[in-house]
Amino acid sequence: MSRAPWPGLAASAILLSGCASGVGGLPVQWRGDGPPVVTAPPGDCPPLDGAYASVGQAHGDETRPAALQSVFGHELGLTELLARHAEPAVTVVIARAADGDAWRLSDAHGAVRLATDRTPVPLDPDWAVHGARVAGCAGGRLWIGLSSVRTQYETMTETRALGVLSVGPDGALIVETRTERRHHALLPWPSVQRRAIRYAFPAITEAASPAAGRP
Repeated sequence: MSRAPWPGLAASAILLSGCASGVGGLPVQWRGDGPPVVTAPPGDCPPLDGAYASVGQAHGDETRPAALQSVFGHELGLTELLARHAEPAVTVVIARAADGDAWRLSDAHGAVRLATDRTPVPLDPDWAVHGARVAGCAGGRLWIGLSSVRTQYETMTETRALGVLSVGPDGALIVETRTERRHHALLPWPSVQRRAIRYAFPAITEAASPAAGRP
């Protein structure tokens, strides 16, 4: 009789499926079968249109520098913005689509269309074995939910995260994230890492285009 390949996986899914909490002032349902979602009724999106500096600050256990493309790509699954064999662009531009149901996030290296209709979108298979992201607007904020599974040899890492985007009083882009990672290895139970971080990225006051972000 063969043993289950990932001990504790079913138990972790049960724990996640019953967990509800908040991120960035929005109520969130953490599910075991997909990305976490905001349970507040759909509403207005924030006035995010503009250009933002790629280098900002992360406020968690400690304050440290942060890269906006890394937050979007590694934390929230927008891997189109992760530069390959190049330094990150210095500017990220966010623009609302003409139909109002999506956003376009872009820099000198790439762009991604982020629909806000709460429909799951598969992740890049080169980045995760399987997973999805989902987005919507509620309470004057834009939120992005992520679930992913990555494997390496005899280990597997499950990640679930939710990010909430808003505009600060000074016009800065505020990204508040909550992440849970479960690392399954040879032990019969996973190791669990949870963290909550608030990021701030200054607004660029002069008009900017993705090309202007090239270093």
